[in-house]
Amino acid sequence: MLVGDYNPNASGPDLTLTARLRLTDTANCSGSTCSGPYQRTAATTTDLDFPVPVDCASTSDPGIGASCVLNSSVDAVQPGAIVEARQTVAQVFRLRLNDSGVDAVRGTTDDRIFSTQGFYVP
Repeated sequence: MLVGDYNPNASGPDLTLTARLRLTDTANCSGSTCSGPYQRTAATTTDLDFPVPVDCASTSDPGIGASCVLNSSVDAVQPGAIVEARQTVAQVFRLRLNDSGVDAVRGTTDDRIFSTQGFYVP
């Protein structure tokens, strides 16, 4: 049985891909230590959820499925999150794809898990 493409919200992003991140970089300082060699102090963030909007569109063949795109640049989604010309290590250790729910608005209480990363053990 063929089901129509995944496209519940024609007016905007349908899904949210949330990655759990831990960033370590060498662009940290505080107060008077923000000059000289202290600008290159290494530090690690607390773990954070990084939501990225995913927009889906119908294809001409319902057997193929929807075409979905996302902007995967951290700086494009959160400007200034990654400092250029500094080393940064990004650990990604959980991916979760949420559907926008019945109200078709991302980030509200009716969002539901569409897919998640994991292992299947029969």
